[in-house]
Amino acid sequence: MQRLSQGGIQVFYPDHGRFDLVFPPQLFQLPTQFYAMPFLAHRMELGAITPISNKWSEASKFYFMSRVMNKVTYAYIVPNNTEQDAQKKVKADLSSFMKPLEVHLIDTSGEEDEVIGELLCLQGYARRP
Repeated sequence: MQRLSQGGIQVFYPDHGRFDLVFPPQLFQLPTQFYAMPFLAHRMELGAITPISNKWSEASKFYFMSRVMNKVTYAYIVPNNTEQDAQKKVKADLSSFMKPLEVHLIDTSGEEDEVIGELLCLQGYARRP
């Protein structure tokens, strides 16, 4: 939480992964039974890949959407220390929470399983760092 000059307070919503400006009448004390509860949402990045240029092209976004839209995909989440700390109910600082988890999306609808991140690399939209 950080008080800002406009009279509002900047708060972080861990389950949404974003900051917001709220005003004092909107604030309330979190009930103590929720203190030890781990975050229920996490930032994620797709399969430890990065775009070929500095940001994802429109073509790469379209290709990604065409591979996952209206399909059941499976997600393999690579555990990291932040996740392990949350499971042990150890309080992680905000910077470690903001580190995204690595996720691999797998399309099992065809005869062969396809890993979406690998397809993005094969099509020239992404690379391994």
